[in-house]
Amino acid sequence: MSNNLFISTWINGAFSDLWTLHLTMTGCLVSVFTLLYSFLISKKGELKIYTEQLNHGDKSPTNIQKQRFAVRYIKKMSKAINLCLILLIGCVCLAIGSWVGLRLLSDNSQFFLLCIVGLLTILVLISMFYLCVKVYSQYRKDARL
Repeated sequence: MSNNLFISTWINGAFSDLWTLHLTMTGCLVSVFTLLYSFLISKKGELKIYTEQLNHGDKSPTNIQKQRFAVRYIKKMSKAINLCLILLIGCVCLAIGSWVGLRLLSDNSQFFLLCIVGLLTILVLISMFYLCVKVYSQYRKDARL
């Protein structure tokens, strides 16, 4: 009996920790999403200016290059924003799963859900690391003089 109590306590503690982790990751992803979206909107404004200049006859190589750079930047940021949004939705779903596992399920179902939520959390963490690397590499390219 004491072994079952230990396992049940451990599973509840794991769900509680996962719940906290998912809420933290959700907050971070909302911040990153907002930041990336503001960069995207800013670059779209620049692209509009370059396009207007090109349409009004200023077809200098510099303007053409700036327009191409802006288009490439927007495409890269759009992909990063899409990944961020997918991760955000995933974190919210995992947080809900953790809460359900902590509050509503029996011991047998809890362990099964804990395994699923744990594995998906590892995938989300790997994807978040990939997103960080992607955004940092874009930052390094943009910050280069």
